Amino acid sequence: MVRTEFPTAVFEFEEAAKCIALDRATGAVFHLMRCVEIALKAVAAALQLVAPSNDNWGGWLRVIRAKIDSLPHGTEKDYFQDLYQRLDAVKDASRNPCMQVESVYQKDEARHIYALTEHLFRKLAAKQSETRARGQ
Repeated sequence: MVRTEFPTAVFEFEEAAKCIALDRATGAVFHLMRCVEIALKAVAAALQLVAPSNDNWGGWLRVIRAKIDSLPHGTEKDYFQDLYQRLDAVKDASRNPCMQVESVYQKDEARHIYALTEHLFRKLAAKQSETRARGQ
């Protein structure tokens, strides 16, 4: 389902897997962060958000958080809160450090981040695609 709902992420997932296989863990994490950026923008699209003036992950997450806070309690809010927590955790644990030249990842870390990213996309693909929200 992830392949059909998020086709632009397929290349990044495949490149990340190749990097892990070739012991290039830091490269794998870089490709996985590109995947997560696709997820971030899909969540924003599902919430019908306009790009923030500060178009970086922190800016997007602030706008997403504000929108989620305004949703009525229920299944939809719970779904988006879960996605938000996953995105925010990746940002703090992987994305920000990945962009620093001093960061070097080991194979087990890359595998773990791959699994987290894959789970994020499975949850996302159950209700959304890259360009539209589905059946919420």
